[in-house]
This record gives sequence, C-alpha cells and structure tokens, in this order.
Amino acid sequence: MRLKQKPFWNSTYFVWLSVAAVILGLCIIQFQTSNPIAVDEGLRHIVMAAEYKDNGIFTVKGWGDYFFTGYFAKHNSDPWFLAHLTYIPFTLFASPIIGLKLYTVTLVLLLLTCFYPLLRYYKTSPLLTALFLLGLPFGSVTFLSRLVIARPLVFSIGAFLLSYNAILRKQYWQLIPIIAIAVLFSHLFLFALFIGLSTSLWLLWQKRYAESVYCSIASLLGVAIGIALHPETGEYLHYLVTVFFGMVFGTSDLLVGGEVLSGLINPDIALWLIIIALFSSACSRYRKAFIRELVQKRPEIILTSVYTLIFLLCYIKMMRTVEYLYPILLILLLQIITLTRKRQKAVETYLHEPVYPKGRITVLHTMLILFCLTLLTATLNERGNSKYNILERYSAIEQVPPGSRVLNIEWSPFPILFYLNHEVLYARGMAPHLDDSTILFDKTIDHWKTMKKLKELGFERAKQEFRERMTKKGFYLIREAQELDVEKWLLDIRETYDPDVILLTKGTHPQLIMKLAEIKSITLFAQSPAIVIFAFADTPS
Repeated sequence: MRLKQKPFWNSTYFVWLSVAAVILGLCIIQFQTSNPIAVDEGLRHIVMAAEYKDNGIFTVKGWGDYFFTGYFAKHNSDPWFLAHLTYIPFTLFASPIIGLKLYTVTLVLLLLTCFYPLLRYYKTSPLLTALFLLGLPFGSVTFLSRLVIARPLVFSIGAFLLSYNAILRKQYWQLIPIIAIAVLFSHLFLFALFIGLSTSLWLLWQKRYAESVYCSIASLLGVAIGIALHPETGEYLHYLVTVFFGMVFGTSDLLVGGEVLSGLINPDIALWLIIIALFSSACSRYRKAFIRELVQKRPEIILTSVYTLIFLLCYIKMMRTVEYLYPILLILLLQIITLTRKRQKAVETYLHEPVYPKGRITVLHTMLILFCLTLLTATLNERGNSKYNILERYSAIEQVPPGSRVLNIEWSPFPILFYLNHEVLYARGMAPHLDDSTILFDKTIDHWKTMKKLKELGFERAKQEFRERMTKKGFYLIREAQELDVEKWLLDIRETYDPDVILLTKGTHPQLIMKLAEIKSITLFAQSPAIVIFAFADTPS
C-alpha cells in the first residue's frame, strides 16, 4: 500500500522555499541600486569595523577618537562594540556598500533563526511555519523598512525573541548568555533585559518565588558579565546610565527621520489590520469563553498581551518601536492560532478556502500576494529613496586634511561624512543631545511652536504658514532663521570650539551660506552638490 504523500503546502519543502523567498526578496531590495539603501548608521558602523580590523580591536577606544567635542570626546566608548566586530567580515569586499547589503541579508536570516524556536515551541505545522517566516519580514512595510537599513538593531530584536523563548521554556539560565552577548552588541540589550525582569515580576505575582528569583538573577548576571567583558567597562556603564533613554525616546533636534514620529500617521495597513483583528477577537460575543480558554491553556498570553499594549502605546508615541511591536503581535497571533490542535487545523482549512465561490484563488494565495505587495512597496520606496543616497554629493569632505577639526552644524549627515573621511575630528554625529554644539544649529533654525504661532499670527495666517512649511520640509516644520546675527554667531563658534572648518548642508542653510560668503573673516574652502565647507581666514591650509 502506497503512503499518501503530503501536499507541497504542508511539507518542509515549503518552509525552505519561504526562507529562499526571504533571501531573494531582500536581495532584490538591496541590489536594485548601487547606492546604499540608507545613508545613516550603517555607513558609520562599517567604517568603524574597518578601523577595528586595520588598527586592532583594543587600539580603537571608541567614538571619542573621532570627535573633538560632545559626549564621546569626554567619555570615550563604543556602545556598539560587538556589533562592529560582526561587520568586520563584510569589510573584505571591494566595496563596503556591497558588504553592507550582504550584512543586511545575513542579519535578517539571523532574525528568522531567532524566531524559529518560538514556532517549534508552539508546534506549528510546516504551512504555518512557512507563513510566519514569510510574515515576519514581509508582513509589514514599516517593519521591513527597518530591517533593510544595515543597522545592528536587528540583533537586538533577535535577542528579544530569544529571551522570550527562554522564559516560555522555563530555561532561565539561557538569559545569561543571551543578555551578556546583547550587552556587548549594543545598548539596545535593555529590551531583552526588559523581558527577563518583567517575567520575574510576573512569576512573583503568580507566587512562583523560586523561579522569579532565578529569572531575575539570570537577567542581571547577564548584564554584569556583558559590561565586565566590554573593553571600556567604566565609560560604557556611564553611557548607559547617563544617556541611553534620551537616545531611544527623545531628541532635541527637529531634523530627524520619520521613525521618531507617531505611529498614528503611519499608513501601514497590514500592521493596523493585525491590531484590529486581535482587538475584535477580544471583543467578540464569545470573548469570555475564548479568553478563559486562552488563559487556562496559555497563561503566558497575559504577559504577551501586556507587552503588546506597552509597545503599542510606545508605537503611538514613536514609530521606531515597531521593531518590537510587530514581532510581539505575531507571537500573540501565534499563541491564539495554536491554542489547540483543532483550532490550528481549522486555520489551515480556512487558508485553503476559496476567496469567492468556486474560485481558484484561496486565502493562502491571497496572503502570499499580500506578502509580495509588501515586498514590492518596500522595493519601490527604497528605490525612490536611494536616488538621493549619492555619496559623491558630499565629496567636499574628502578635501579636508587629516586631523582637522570639522564643525558640522547638523548631526544627521555625519555617517556619510565619516564614511568619506574618518581621518578628521567632528563636532556632531551620534544624536543631538550628545553634542555640545546643538545650540549652534538651533540658532540657525526658526522652530515651529504651535501656541506661539497662533498667538502671533492668528489661526488663518498660522494655518497658511503651516501649509507652506509642510510643503517645503515635510513633517519637520522648519525654516531658516531670518534674523540671525551671523557675525556674532561666528564669534561664538570661534571662541567656544575653535574649529578649523565649518560644514553646512545646502538644502537646510542656503541663505546662511550666502551671508557667510560675504564675510571676510571666513573663506570658501570646498563645496560639492550637498555641502559647503568654510575655513577661517587664518586657518592653515
């Protein structure tokens, strides 16, 4: 008697095909252009990795080696120490940009590897396993856009997932190496630590005192080991205590990316549909029996729901927390779907139902089409953005001699500047509140303050100006200060920072650049399509 063969959709072949589809999709996004996908942190990280490779891991003390003012100039450390070591193999390519693209693909595969143990814990079928592996990168445009920018934050998401898997399996000892490695990797280890400590409180609430103590000790021991192994232990600890929360949840500079805006303005339909579906399930007429069964068979769902609520509130405040909101939403969905074998089977049956009577397009086909649409949307978005990520636009920085002190008025172009010339010292670069010179930028900008504008201009004129600013600067609502005393501004710069050159971006400061060109105490040193560099008249060339 011949054994009945499993259908392709419910075989391990489909799981492997989904992984291959993820690799292919990521390569399409990354290699559709020769420009970097994002001109931000990834550029500076791979250069720092090259510095470690060329000069020795313990020779480079940290970011203070590349700044002459600001936090890191006073407290030299590298909060991304282990992350930079993982970039090193990708510096061996002829082009660091190709290395960055391959690093991105590798990190996302690592993220899938961290997510897979959760699927095994809940014993998902090959069909659901494949769909969740596809859904993690391709279920949300916003989440996918955070994965493809070559930042080490992807590892912190993986550590978050591994920590959650450890507490589900009650293998609390795993938190020690997970958190220790995460601490060395970057300051975002706090999200993995949050899993450990919150679980400890949850166990305490359940009167499981021994487990609670064990979990908290394992979490804190992981932190202690990670910090102790860091080459700059004292300075790294100072960084964590002093500036971390401001780095993640706030900034003093308006010229920041859309990631710090509220998630309420984000048109990510798939993300909101998942949230609405989960909320609707909790509010259905069967909710009492449904929730009772969930809590009885999946007590951890209480903790997952709390995490979901916390990260949803954070997402409403700041879009960047989608990095943790979206995975926890998938975990909540996973816990509901796999509540019983009967429920999981019903979900699989539903996936094979036709979308319309006697149609060939099933719900499964529709989901795969939606994943493809997410990939297509992200591909087109990144293609549109990459047209502006031309590094040659900032080539003027390459003309500045090694060892020069560069006062870059804005912090945001720093990764490109550092990528093109890391043999000079910069004033700004990591985040606005870490820079002593933030006030210099603030003086050049007319900030939008709603109540002040309404009082000064009245509602109609304020609304008109608001629209004008939106047209010019998107959500940033900024424009140049019209009454800046440029002579006094230059005097303050000279007395406070004594830089060799001043660097401004043409897009933000066109009028200021014109005024500086008329001042005799300062001369045009170099320019390229995006930036202008001025040198003081008595600065040696």
